[in-house]
Amino acid sequence: MASDPTRPASVTSLTSQDVRSDPILSSLARKQAPPTAFKARPAPPRQDNVGPRMTKSATLRQGLKPVAPTSSSEERKEVDFKSTPGHKREGLGITVAALSKPSIAPRETKASKLRTGGTVETSAKKDMAAAAAASKAREREEQAKRRASIAVPASLSAPHIIPRTNRSSMLRTGVEGPLVATKSATNIKEDRVKAAYEEKVNRRASVVKSLGAPTIVPRANKSSMLRAPRGGEVPPK
Repeated sequence: MASDPTRPASVTSLTSQDVRSDPILSSLARKQAPPTAFKARPAPPRQDNVGPRMTKSATLRQGLKPVAPTSSSEERKEVDFKSTPGHKREGLGITVAALSKPSIAPRETKASKLRTGGTVETSAKKDMAAAAAASKAREREEQAKRRASIAVPASLSAPHIIPRTNRSSMLRTGVEGPLVATKSATNIKEDRVKAAYEEKVNRRASVVKSLGAPTIVPRANKSSMLRAPRGGEVPPK
């Protein structure tokens, strides 16, 4: 088998001449861009009067003297806002009653006088006890007037028939009633014992009386006559 003279014998024996002579390798070699080395940009030209803007605090930290800000020499031009909608306009001739000077001068207080630079008169101190007493008296008078103006219902009005007073009601109303002799606990106990003894005696007397001879002779029947002893006979025991 004859070998192709244009084809290299092995991959390791390829040279630049072989690549240029081979149409396929030459086309691939033309498509591949040669590797380029990194190339940095050149440094900008240095200027002495150009640098980062420093604040006042940064200037003081570095020990430098801060430079005062220079105002622009150009004067600010006055802008006319007459054609601007919603802006404050002049010469409309509108008067607002709420913004005009009040017809009645307001009463000045101590704070308003101090704000306007006026003199404040020192008033004499009032007696606090007298003022409190007068306030309480006025309050009592108002309460009395309110109570008099309220209609009292019939259930709370004074009764037509004066109720009978007892000792507790007299004490509640502050009226001193007649003195009533009070018994001690010992006297009350003795009275109870005496009453219990009298009741016991009366009960015994009533029992004995029921066992005695009747005042009215009962009617005798056959059975009672047979039970009763005859003549002077004594019933057998």
